Amino acid sequence: MRRLIGRRGAPKSIISDNAPAFSLGYAMINADIQSMINSSQTLTSYLASKEIEVRQITPFAPWQGGVYERIVAIVKNMFFKTIGNNQFSYIEVESLLIECEGIINSRPITTNPISISDTEAIRPIDFMLPLTELSLPNGVITANNTNSSITERQTRKYLESLNATRQKLWDEFYNELYTGKKAPTYKNRAHNSEVPKIGLVVLVETPLVPRYRWPLGRITELIKSSDGKTRSVTIKCKNKLIQRAVNQLIPLELTQ
Repeated sequence: MRRLIGRRGAPKSIISDNAPAFSLGYAMINADIQSMINSSQTLTSYLASKEIEVRQITPFAPWQGGVYERIVAIVKNMFFKTIGNNQFSYIEVESLLIECEGIINSRPITTNPISISDTEAIRPIDFMLPLTELSLPNGVITANNTNSSITERQTRKYLESLNATRQKLWDEFYNELYTGKKAPTYKNRAHNSEVPKIGLVVLVETPLVPRYRWPLGRITELIKSSDGKTRSVTIKCKNKLIQRAVNQLIPLELTQ
């Protein structure tokens, strides 16, 4: 969080999944805020001016975070395909990850200009730092001096190797995204189209659990998205309230 705010500024909202580490972290932060809110005027002023909304997606519904999950997958694929089994120091790995960050934030999300009168393509970084260049030209200056020291020759050889890895990152990005040669394919999966309603008895799909052991529950609350559609609900199962996505529910046509 400190690194994020230090590099990009305080966000207005944070969206994350329901990993135990995230849930515990948010619970600890909320507990600390409640205990410190009256004793720290600085914290009170900060929360009043930079209130950050934390939103977590529905449990067991990773597709609701598809935007950032896709970006994470792109970075991992580029990174692993480029590095392979090579060994790098921590500083080198960090530099390459920052290079991946620059590549992702430099990708065009609108149509590239064709003529001079066309508007420049918008990139993700333009929303924070307009017209910012996030990369340096590839290439290492090769000295023609035959009397260069051993240290200089070793340094230039090291820079050439690291520069080749950086170039592979850009090539992988070009093949993965820019040309669309490896665009993902999606399959339409059949699911129940019935609109959920309060009081409906449903069978709750549970990962890694046999179908005959899936719990029964009753819908107690409809959670609407920003567009007004219901994509998640609150269900009462065995005296416990849980949240699940609509397409993880199997209606049993029982309301009593």
